[in-house]
Amino acid sequence: MIIHKFITHVLNKDMDEPVLNDFEGKVSPVVDKFLQQSIKKVKKDDFLRKAKFKDYDENLIKNLCDEIIYNEKSFVESSKEIASFLFDTMKCNLGIDSGDLVVCLFTEKDQKYVAIVKLDYKKVYNHSIEYEDDKFNIQIKQNEIGIAETFKPRQAAIVGVNGINDEYDLLVIDAEAEKKRDKSSFIDLFIKGEKVIDDTYKTARFIGATVGYINNVFDSLSEKHETFNLFTYMMLNTSAVSINDIADKLFKDTEVKNGFIKYLEKNNITNFNIDKRIATKRLNKIELSTLGFKFRVKLEDLNNEKLLKVVEREDGKYDLVLKDVGCMGMGICN
Repeated sequence: MIIHKFITHVLNKDMDEPVLNDFEGKVSPVVDKFLQQSIKKVKKDDFLRKAKFKDYDENLIKNLCDEIIYNEKSFVESSKEIASFLFDTMKCNLGIDSGDLVVCLFTEKDQKYVAIVKLDYKKVYNHSIEYEDDKFNIQIKQNEIGIAETFKPRQAAIVGVNGINDEYDLLVIDAEAEKKRDKSSFIDLFIKGEKVIDDTYKTARFIGATVGYINNVFDSLSEKHETFNLFTYMMLNTSAVSINDIADKLFKDTEVKNGFIKYLEKNNITNFNIDKRIATKRLNKIELSTLGFKFRVKLEDLNNEKLLKVVEREDGKYDLVLKDVGCMGMGICN
């Protein structure tokens, strides 16, 4: 990845106007690392979606990104128009908070892209120093303009060269809206995009829904474990999902099977081709959890009784036995 240009604009909803930058940022090694990490985090995020521009020929964000890609001299002015439009959208909608907006032109695998990344402020505390009557008065104060080094973008878009007949035009993320399955002001009103319902999305939704159903329908951990193993095997060793076929193989009880089919229908999940990358990523590790305790483990290790074993007791509780532990560290919790 090569960072060519970037610029930062300040969008504070408490102000009447955005603070628009007239100068490109200096791509120092530190800034280059921060921008590359931020873009990579967007591209790897579980809530990232493919999308199509609405009103393709007249879409403001699409046209401004095209202008940046094909005419780099327009970078500053085009980015200011993007920032102004986001500010106007933010002022009228609760779903977009104040923050800095970074617009970045970069190249990856010989293709140019424009990244539009909103940097959300994090509340930090520092001090104020005043000198009164020959004495120092030092007070703690809250400051909301801090951006953490470990910052993870929650609202962003990545736009490349696209055509009206392409499968998708851009990548978008609005993590909170996606998590809650709510409408996104950032995507719907600012980007004016429509998320693509593709096999990648269907695979992720299907895995989440099925794992949730398995956890709810079975009381016994052994039944959950056995069903989850079978489900994982089918997802990693078949190319497509047939809802009825998977239901028949996963659930022996007719009522449970029919409930699963209805549950998926209610969530608008139908037959699809499996995205193996998503299936492998989502099913590689599982989490055992109880009150105050979480334990993440690879599925292959959970199935290896030489490493660990979950023993069900007569009182319905479980013992988790770790085996062949070479060394173990201990620390304190803050």
